[in-house]
Amino acid sequence: MRHSANLVVVAIVLAGTACTRPTAGRDPAATASVAAAAASGAVIRSVAAWASPPQLARILEAANVRRDKSPIVWVPGTGYVTGAPDVLATIGQPLAAAKVRNRLVEPCRTSVLAEASKLGAIDVEAAPVGAEQRDPTGRLFASVEMRITYKVPGGYELRRATLTCIADHKGRIVDAYS
Repeated sequence: MRHSANLVVVAIVLAGTACTRPTAGRDPAATASVAAAAASGAVIRSVAAWASPPQLARILEAANVRRDKSPIVWVPGTGYVTGAPDVLATIGQPLAAAKVRNRLVEPCRTSVLAEASKLGAIDVEAAPVGAEQRDPTGRLFASVEMRITYKVPGGYELRRATLTCIADHKGRIVDAYS
């Protein structure tokens, strides 16, 4: 299980390598974790519940012209947010979910949150990309889209990745990769 957990973290980190600015240091005091946010009484809101920044399209267009791979935008009621332009464009919108049977969405989200919270993640949203399937050994596997919110100095960072999650016969996530 330890090996699988490391693969999940590697998948999320690799998916976010398009960001040009470094994230917060790995010092636990420098980043907020799910436990710290819960202990402080902070309410963690989904990115889909955030207000869409005014003139977001113009900001992202200007970032594209400048070839800025990680622009910073002001989100009313939230603060400064950075991330890849395609991820920032999803602020205020739920992840698109395929209308298929995929029982791995929540277990995969929980596994990713457990590992990503060690790196400062405060929220992970997940949505099915495709239907679950069985491999020849009987394990379930399915694609799940993730949107991860990290608390960084001065605001938040958004990352997005599509992972293939694999569960054993008991429904426990044993592997995930991008």
